[in-house]
Amino acid sequence: MYSGGKDSTFMLDKFVNQERRRVLSYTFKIPFESQNAADNLESIREKIKVEYYVDSADDEVRRLMKHVFNDLRLTRPPKYLDEKLPCMTCRSFFVIRAIVYAYKHGIPYIIFCADPQQIMTIEPDVRRTVKNFYELIGRELTRELFGDDLEELLFADVEDLPLIIFPMIPFRHNYDPKLIVEDLKRRGMYSVSPLETHCSLFPLLNFYSFANHDCSFYKLNMASQARKGEQGKSTFSISFGDSRKM
Repeated sequence: MYSGGKDSTFMLDKFVNQERRRVLSYTFKIPFESQNAADNLESIREKIKVEYYVDSADDEVRRLMKHVFNDLRLTRPPKYLDEKLPCMTCRSFFVIRAIVYAYKHGIPYIIFCADPQQIMTIEPDVRRTVKNFYELIGRELTRELFGDDLEELLFADVEDLPLIIFPMIPFRHNYDPKLIVEDLKRRGMYSVSPLETHCSLFPLLNFYSFANHDCSFYKLNMASQARKGEQGKSTFSISFGDSRKM
């Protein structure tokens, strides 16, 4: 799953140029994609020679976001904290799109280059990811967005389902976005802040969290899950700089 951000660029380069693995670069272009990420996506094609597939569903994403902002909060409390719910829902949507694509094309692994802090907020099980989406969004809208594809996933043989892999886990105690960006910049593969993701709404969400709760919204999300009694996860202390000064 290639977003054009620092982590997925770092790992795509590692898999293709260093380890010579067979890779399909899958990008879901969200309507809120940052210009820097879009520029990275174009420039990286010359430096990492691999097959690139670009997916999009602007109408579906906007419909989903309208449901989250206008309908979901009026009917029941959100599953996650308010300032994070839209981000989590959008991400779940395109992760499921990637799952469906991988399943239909017999691709065994989905490589999700989330950093060690993001990993704590991501469900790694394919079927549980789909069930959580049904639970949060409702069967009617989910079916309108995905047709019969998700029902097929839920009843497929386990060995036929793709596995979601987090390649950043081995780096969890030594993860340093500054070093990753410095390395990519040195080789002409990156040119923006290590705090930026592929989504242009990220700075707004992080500013809101720091302004109101004095911490990153990833930590807010973990705290929310802990209060709901979801145990078995842990987070790491990672230095991301002072986002309040950005």
